[in-house]
Amino acid sequence: MFRGETEYLRALMIYKFLTKGEQFKHKKDIGDVYELSSNGNDLRFFDMVKIRKTGKMFRGREILLLNVSPYAYVNLEGTCRFTAMRDLDSLFQEILYGFECQSMEVEENKYHNVLRRKTKRHHYNQHDPEDNYCESKEAWMKRKTEIYANSLEISKGLLGQFEFFFVGDDYQMIKPLDFTGYLYWLARCLSDLDSKHWYTERAIHTHELYFGTDRIDINERFHDYVEMANILGVNAKTDDITCKFSSLEDIKKHVKSRIYIFHEVVKYFFKRDRMFSNADHKNINKMNYTFRSIYSALGGPCCIQKGEENEMIAYFTAIRCTRDDLPLIINTENEYAKAVMIKRFDLSI
Repeated sequence: MFRGETEYLRALMIYKFLTKGEQFKHKKDIGDVYELSSNGNDLRFFDMVKIRKTGKMFRGREILLLNVSPYAYVNLEGTCRFTAMRDLDSLFQEILYGFECQSMEVEENKYHNVLRRKTKRHHYNQHDPEDNYCESKEAWMKRKTEIYANSLEISKGLLGQFEFFFVGDDYQMIKPLDFTGYLYWLARCLSDLDSKHWYTERAIHTHELYFGTDRIDINERFHDYVEMANILGVNAKTDDITCKFSSLEDIKKHVKSRIYIFHEVVKYFFKRDRMFSNADHKNINKMNYTFRSIYSALGGPCCIQKGEENEMIAYFTAIRCTRDDLPLIINTENEYAKAVMIKRFDLSI
């Protein structure tokens, strides 16, 4: 997929782009298009602008434009880069949050890590050196120490230096900025997760960053986003959001794909000035888990059901629950939900 180059080299390029605005061209593709390249202001993946630095600040952090709608993207080779783009998204998140870089002894013996060198056939530490390696073992030993030093620098993470304004459906970022990317990002935050990894520290951090915490709700997060939009010169109006559905029941009747259910519910919620209707509240317990989970994420009252104590919905319920809701989640084995619940009620005493 990336022609044998290491994940670390791409991480280092993205890191230097974010911190120093460095220019680079990484692995030329057909049609003089590069897999990953930068002019110092834009970071491109093939011929798509993935990230753009704005130079504009919000509360001491630079605002980055982040393109979040690459799912149907096809490059000039006519090849769909769905998997590659998701890997790039994951790598970008790694850099923002920091690599899990441990001791040299631990790192160099992991099967997957930033120190391994991909060669024509083998990895060092797995086989004896042979003539088909890309470099000598002596050269590799010297270079891996330098890589480890850089890995430690990257592992500090960059999340605190940037704010993100999301762009959707614009591969060159030339359309007027609007809320399309933001609404799509909120949908992706939930749709991309499953029961196996929604409760990881990074996922929890992302949830709280965009959906709020026990002390900050999604309305406050939205006002921050509007403030960023104003700084960028966006004419921020929720009236411009397109939504053809009149209720959650209406969305359930006409939309079947999980990602589009999340997307349509998000659009419906923001179109209604970040509120659900009385009919939505009345009927929510009859809806399936997909609808109830995003309803909870967007701040709807408790709608957790028996057997869901370890699911994502329990986490959002714990953040927003009242004292009357306690019996529903008090026995959950989910440590994240417990921690948020305890913190929530300690602060309210």
